[in-house]
Amino acid sequence: MANYKLANIVGRINCLDYDKSELVMRDDGSIKFIDKLIFQYFDNKDSLEIFRLAKFLPIVIVSDKIKKKLEKHKFTGIVFYKPEDYSL
Repeated sequence: MANYKLANIVGRINCLDYDKSELVMRDDGSIKFIDKLIFQYFDNKDSLEIFRLAKFLPIVIVSDKIKKKLEKHKFTGIVFYKPEDYSL
């Protein structure tokens, strides 16, 4: 396992368009179930390239730039979804 590293994605952004996304929310305001994600516009030039959804931490969001680099270097164990096509 010497060729592995551990990454802890700590950045969180609340970037969902809650009116257009299809979500089931918990009483505490976190997301319980996702049928469709739609992001609201945010200027990502000053934002993180990789982060977690603020109200649903299991999901990691990556920029297209990071996605392309990971694919170019043939990283395994990663599945990419378009936000609007994702459901859980």
